[in-house]
Amino acid sequence: MPGELSHLKLPWGVLAFRFEIDGVVAVIDTGPYDPRGRILDWLRGFPTPPKHLLLTHVHLDHAGMVTALVEEFGCTVWCPPGEHEWLRTGHVRIPEAQEWWSHPLIWSSRFAQLPPIPPCSATLDHWPESLGIERIPTPGHSPDHTSFRLPNGTLLPGDAIAGGRSKDSPRLSCFGEDAGQMVASAKHLAAAEFNECLPSHGARLSRVSVVQWAELLSLKVN
Repeated sequence: MPGELSHLKLPWGVLAFRFEIDGVVAVIDTGPYDPRGRILDWLRGFPTPPKHLLLTHVHLDHAGMVTALVEEFGCTVWCPPGEHEWLRTGHVRIPEAQEWWSHPLIWSSRFAQLPPIPPCSATLDHWPESLGIERIPTPGHSPDHTSFRLPNGTLLPGDAIAGGRSKDSPRLSCFGEDAGQMVASAKHLAAAEFNECLPSHGARLSRVSVVQWAELLSLKVN
């Protein structure tokens, strides 16, 4: 029942995840656009192709290979409802590398234009959780950012929490659109039940480190 989780580190230091349970495969995030197609090569190495593609949020470094995965595997794309239009049009937000707490809204209006995906996408508010993957709304980093908890107790927080240099060393380096929402989401995740936390950037974190991260974030913002 717990399923099998594997991950691949992609350009920009982003992790993509592959989760298989009962013969059904879901991929969480794709990394940035990659002409070398590393995520495609990686997924081809497994006997079972992905059926679902879940997105934590629609930023260029997490959704850059959506079209490529859809064309290669025919998987259904599930994205946060508030960011579906970005995905549908291929108009993907570009993160700005600024210290976000110094700016009320640090994201610029810059977008990357990617090929619009084929009409096989849905929004996560309709996700059936049939694979035991639980959707946890964690807005702040992006307007409708979403985290996921797997049946084996692993938490995939996307960019709602930044990974550390080690599992016991949280790193307060993260960017977002709404500081207050980011703090609330971090506290929500810190209070959740999970065995380990695998952020999209940086090392995995222990439960203690996630709690510390939420506390440090709150102090920094307030």
